[in-house]
Amino acid sequence: MISLCFSINLMLSWFILCLFCVFIFVFFFLRKSDRSIAILLLVFLYPILPFHAGIDLLPRLLPVFTLHRVILALMFLLWISGRNNLTQSISSFPLNRLFAFLFVVIFISGLFSTAKSATFFYLGTFVLEFYFFSVMFFDLASDERFINRIIKFVVISAFVAAMIGIIEFITRFNIYSWVRPYREGLEYAITTQIREGDVRIRGAFDHAISFGVFLAFGAVSAIYLYSITKHAFKRIFYVMIFLILFLAVFLTLSRTSILALLVSVAIYLIIKKGKKELVICSSLFIFSLIQPFFFNVYREKLFLLVKGSVLPFSVTYKHFAGSVFSRLEMIQAMMKLIWEKPFLGHGKIYFGNYFIDNYYIGFALSFGLIGLIGLVVLVCKIFYMAVHVSVGSLSRDNKLFSQMMLSVLIGLLLVWLTLALTSYFYLIWIYVGILCRLYISNRKTFVKK
Repeated sequence: MISLCFSINLMLSWFILCLFCVFIFVFFFLRKSDRSIAILLLVFLYPILPFHAGIDLLPRLLPVFTLHRVILALMFLLWISGRNNLTQSISSFPLNRLFAFLFVVIFISGLFSTAKSATFFYLGTFVLEFYFFSVMFFDLASDERFINRIIKFVVISAFVAAMIGIIEFITRFNIYSWVRPYREGLEYAITTQIREGDVRIRGAFDHAISFGVFLAFGAVSAIYLYSITKHAFKRIFYVMIFLILFLAVFLTLSRTSILALLVSVAIYLIIKKGKKELVICSSLFIFSLIQPFFFNVYREKLFLLVKGSVLPFSVTYKHFAGSVFSRLEMIQAMMKLIWEKPFLGHGKIYFGNYFIDNYYIGFALSFGLIGLIGLVVLVCKIFYMAVHVSVGSLSRDNKLFSQMMLSVLIGLLLVWLTLALTSYFYLIWIYVGILCRLYISNRKTFVKK
């Protein structure tokens, strides 16, 4: 069995390397417009490739050659090749200073950490996987027609991922489970996740919660596409996608994901004053609850999750009690560690059996209260840009996108209370890059006025 796993990982590593070389060779001969389409295709592939696939090059928490980092590297190469104004585009990115502040904090934290290599590797990850995702799509969004294309590819990829998840629920088998994780301790990424006797779908993601959060934000994006589309057929198509994503979120059996979905959708429809869409979504939701087909699929699960949340310490819902107790125990233990190094944190050290189910606490623990303040200021700046575009933009599509971004950010802040995993982050940073472009354009228009 061990030799088989080793052989599969070895074959996977050669496949990744060959894929990387082939794409580099082919894409460098594509025209500029073709390269943009190639980037969109890679965005489509991103959430349907296994997040646990890769090769661990060094010991724990050090460089990992994952499939998604290969995809990101290909996007980066496609982006920089044939671009003449990259320096100007990067220098005009409105979040440069805040990102630079976080870079410095992480770097200094690494200098004083007992896990220097892991912290500096995280710094590289932070730069490449968060910052450059935003800057890349900030530059690509200079063509306004490209913005809606990006969102369409995101929604279609979320739809495909949701269908894979629904098949997983029906068959009780995850098609990605044959790919061995790149590191010990990630066995949960290939294990069938069960809650109260039901399968929690996770698709290609490392956990059902991450998968549910991604689908929730994809559902909000589907509503955005519905709002900007005037063709009846396309509207029906986006409604169908929304319903499938809605169903898939419930099949993750994640209270965090369901809350993020309901809150984000409700806030978006309220902000955009979409009374018709709010009535349609509410009617579809109520109708689905009374349908016999959906009874066993998610009405029971919805009631189970609600009751388990209201009465988490009861004997009947002991799994939920264990979930709540473990989080409370984690918070108490981590708060003590935070006050040992309150300013710059401990760096990316390994905390034994504690899994930090809170992004705020995890960030403060690693990079101190200074790092947490920098993160909060960054989020506040993104909120400000979304409000600025929503209030001042002359374009209806831009207004709707900024309002969608506001609802997604509120949902994200809720998610961070119970989730520290970041496999869905790429979608957030793509949208942040687009929002930054709309903010710059809107500010120029305001100055001209």
